[in-house]
Amino acid sequence: MGRGLAYICRTREEFVDRLDEMLQIEEVLAGIAAEKKWQLDNVASRLSDVFHANAVLQETVRRQATELEEQQTLRQKYQDQAQGMEELRQELAGRAMSQYKALSHEIREGGYGSLMTAMGKACHAERFTEVMALRELKKLAKRKKLSVFELCVELEYPEMETALATERTYLLYEQIVH
Repeated sequence: MGRGLAYICRTREEFVDRLDEMLQIEEVLAGIAAEKKWQLDNVASRLSDVFHANAVLQETVRRQATELEEQQTLRQKYQDQAQGMEELRQELAGRAMSQYKALSHEIREGGYGSLMTAMGKACHAERFTEVMALRELKKLAKRKKLSVFELCVELEYPEMETALATERTYLLYEQIVH
């Protein structure tokens, strides 16, 4: 019985006070039991079990309160990070915004690190595409001496030369037949 009390009491004075309270409760219960003719066998061991269960519950509550505080701290931290991410998103404009919008929803809503990695890959891919386009442009300009207008048309509609040749062939055929 004393061992269970020592487990839930923090000081010796608290232990003595609780033991005194328990002894008074035991006397009151014994009086009620005699009055009502109840059996009070093993009351002390039952009370000890109840006190032990109470101590276990109190420890569980303390642990859960600590976990709750940790969760609230983490929630606040990530809420602050989410607000920071929203501010960064609002700073995006033009080309960066279009690259950001081209990313998948999972990446956009993911962490800052994964977002930066994806944006870096997108920029690298875009630079590679630009280099390839410039290379093709230089090849085209060297291959034919085109005017700026013809060069733009050739770049915009690469299949147009074939279509024009087909149309010219058809017109020539029409003239020969008639």
